[in-house]
Amino acid sequence: MNSSQSKVQEPNPQLQTQNSSPSTARTAHIFISTGEVSGDLQGSLLIHALNQQAKERGLDLKVTALGGDRMAAVGAKLLGHTSEIGSMGILESLPLFFQP
Repeated sequence: MNSSQSKVQEPNPQLQTQNSSPSTARTAHIFISTGEVSGDLQGSLLIHALNQQAKERGLDLKVTALGGDRMAAVGAKLLGHTSEIGSMGILESLPLFFQP
């Protein structure tokens, strides 16, 4: 091949879903972890914005998270609900250390 010919690049298999062809949507999977209520709010706003961007770019976005109800409401699959562990102050935190 001489310098005037262009190379055709193969599709990147990491950007494709398992059973997809290059013409179908690509999947992006992210993980978000929050520690308390305000993090759940910020995480939900981030997920909402990422969903909009993914839709505009033809991406299928999957979000897995440690978060709360707000993140779940915008489409995150929760691995754990953080509302049970959020606390303020040393006295409020002590019972969390002694849970089985």
